[in-house]
Amino acid sequence: MKKWMAALGAVALAVSVVVPPAAAQEVVSAEARRVTIGGYIGFDAVMRDTDIFLIGPEGEHFVNTDLTIELTIDMREGVKAFIQIRDDWVEEAEFTDIMTDFGLPLFGPVTPGNPWSGDEYNLEIEQAYIEVREFLVPELEMRIGIQNLAWDLRGNGDEFLLNLNENHNYGSVWEAGAWRATYDADPLMFEGFVATIMETLGSRTDVALYGASATYLIDDMSKCQLGLLVLNNDSVQTYWVDLGVDYWVDEGLEIYGEGAYQFGEWSDALLGEIDAAGMGGYVGAMYTANEYEYRPSIDLSFWYLSGDDDLFDTDSEWFLSLEDVDTFAIIEENHYGWDFDSNYMAAKACGSAKPADDVTVDVKVGWFKLVEELPGSDKDDLGIEVDASLTWQYSENLAFKGLVAYLFGSDVIEEQVQNFGVSEDAEDSGLLAMFSTVLVF
Repeated sequence: MKKWMAALGAVALAVSVVVPPAAAQEVVSAEARRVTIGGYIGFDAVMRDTDIFLIGPEGEHFVNTDLTIELTIDMREGVKAFIQIRDDWVEEAEFTDIMTDFGLPLFGPVTPGNPWSGDEYNLEIEQAYIEVREFLVPELEMRIGIQNLAWDLRGNGDEFLLNLNENHNYGSVWEAGAWRATYDADPLMFEGFVATIMETLGSRTDVALYGASATYLIDDMSKCQLGLLVLNNDSVQTYWVDLGVDYWVDEGLEIYGEGAYQFGEWSDALLGEIDAAGMGGYVGAMYTANEYEYRPSIDLSFWYLSGDDDLFDTDSEWFLSLEDVDTFAIIEENHYGWDFDSNYMAAKACGSAKPADDVTVDVKVGWFKLVEELPGSDKDDLGIEVDASLTWQYSENLAFKGLVAYLFGSDVIEEQVQNFGVSEDAEDSGLLAMFSTVLVF
């Protein structure tokens, strides 16, 4: 924190020296609009079963603190500055496998480092961008700077194809330094961006991401979207064409689906250029009984993401995504779970109800299976996972959440844990439990 204060002081001193008095006075007068400070503090206490996880030296019990500070400065003529500083030590210390490009959890997650010792807490810039509303024309918005890029069809935080905040590469720096333009010609909205998402160390192989999307608002609740992503890695391009529809038949029934087709090539340090064929998608429906006080709902969906049984095939069918699907805590979640995001199919049933205005109960059941067996293995059962959670909204700003997740019959994970000799007592079933406290300010 002292480093941050010193850095901010140095910036302020530099501005006072470089900017002429008249210009400095203009900045002060423009600042008279509004300055907002916000953020959140999250604290998770987690217990994971050693039978299905690769456990690090701290054992199966640990805590995670997530601190975010946000500063918004609204100025004149539709100009805004946004700065988000964050420290999430799991994100910095979580274990990533060497086969990330293939979506394989060959090493899987381990318990992160101990946050109570050493220099574990480091506030870093998560986002820092300039936003200009009504840029040149009333319907155009520009954002320039470090920012998260995400496509969220249903608006529920489970982005299927794109959420750059999920991606972290160790030995390189993942962050989106981007130029993004959004043009709102109601009922059509167009978005385009150009971003550098990886700055490599000691080479000229930086990774760039280009994207364009069109969204058509069918009505106040329904929409369809068409998007194109291009990943440029060392002058080799991978392409995704994405199509999604979220349609509300009425206020209680939602029908949705999204699919992406992947083609082109990607660059691999060992294999060179690999043909990047692949596809992924999901379809589903959710019904909410608004006529009942508890507002019970049921959400049913089926998911498919292609894979390949050969890791070293230069004509690969692995589906790659920059996503953030975290519906299930063990199989899909990227901080505490295994973070499967390729080579599986799933059937999901998610139920929710509000027994009180400030209490929400969620129960989820998911069946998971590999599309292609892993090399040297005849196992394809990822298992059946059951998650149950209760959220208590204590006040407008403070919430408590308890979660229990149990995975049954995962022959794939049992074999992977055994193969790496971490646990001779590896099982095909196991537990993850978490108690979370979140304060938004």
